[in-house]
Amino acid sequence: MGRSGVDYSPAREAAAPERLRPVAHPPSRAGCPGDDFFAIRWLDGLRSVRFDGVEAMRDATWPYDLEEWRSEPVIMARLTNVEGRGFLSGAEFFELFPTPLLTYTWPGSEALNSELREVILAKAREARGRSLWHGSNIGGWHSPKDLHLWPQPCIARLSERIQALVREMVERCVPDPLPDHLENWAFHAWANVSSRGAKNASHVHSHEKMTIWSGIYYVDSGTDHPGVETGGLTRFEDRSGVPREIIRNSDPFAHDFSVQPRPGLMVLFPSTLWHRVEPFLGSGQRITIAFNLTHPRFIIPDYSTAETSPVVGLKGWMWRNFRGVMLSASMIKSRMRKPFRPLGSAPRGDSPSMT
Repeated sequence: MGRSGVDYSPAREAAAPERLRPVAHPPSRAGCPGDDFFAIRWLDGLRSVRFDGVEAMRDATWPYDLEEWRSEPVIMARLTNVEGRGFLSGAEFFELFPTPLLTYTWPGSEALNSELREVILAKAREARGRSLWHGSNIGGWHSPKDLHLWPQPCIARLSERIQALVREMVERCVPDPLPDHLENWAFHAWANVSSRGAKNASHVHSHEKMTIWSGIYYVDSGTDHPGVETGGLTRFEDRSGVPREIIRNSDPFAHDFSVQPRPGLMVLFPSTLWHRVEPFLGSGQRITIAFNLTHPRFIIPDYSTAETSPVVGLKGWMWRNFRGVMLSASMIKSRMRKPFRPLGSAPRGDSPSMT
């Protein structure tokens, strides 16, 4: 903590009001307190100025430093436009490249989830619990990536929810979005069914060339008792490479973000965000639907295509100037890698159960 004792929270930026709310004077001190006696902490969305355990709360945010004084019988503090919380006033601090993650629990999902569960488990029984597709789901069942084409009405309703959530994400990420930013999103989806012991290894979805956003819809958490720990948390991994202190917290992975499965919850995130699923320990079946979204007017910058060599540079130039052609070529190449299965033949369930 710096000389002013200020806890930095860059996520909350707003104009500071003129005055603090006064608090009772603590009888244990006399005279004007020094900088080190003050601390600012976030409490329920407000800023609190702390002196000997007494707090004055205000709506305020960084970047400000404290200029404080004592006035009988109240303690007050005001904020000045001094950047930083260390000793170098004028040093600029930036937090670059935040990662957006959007969550929403759809109300009234019981009927939809019941229908989705029935349809997904029927597909799993048809496949005799064997996965045709390889992936990150270890010990569970992974459907083919054609769930978005299934004819049941519940799939159409799920599609409407996916489209609504990606529009919400675009509204929050793109300044003054155009109609074409909000519409024309395509997606493909697949189901995962995990019984006790199943998990998902760490992975990303950006290996599919066109994927912009990826998401998860939780159909069934696998337990009828929400308060009971059953594992199966979705863990989003902090791979930013930012150094972490290990004096107070020896866990270098403490900044990972966990999502507790909850029926009706939908999560949307960049396809480049690494994530995994911890082992499921419940007695039921954890059922989720994963999906990838594509759009011809969005792109994830690929620095491997930077013009550092003639070959790589040409590939990058082609992607920038002939994106449609390159996308088509990528799709054809992807389809050629898939095993050929005659139309109407049953899938061969001889591959390991993975997602």
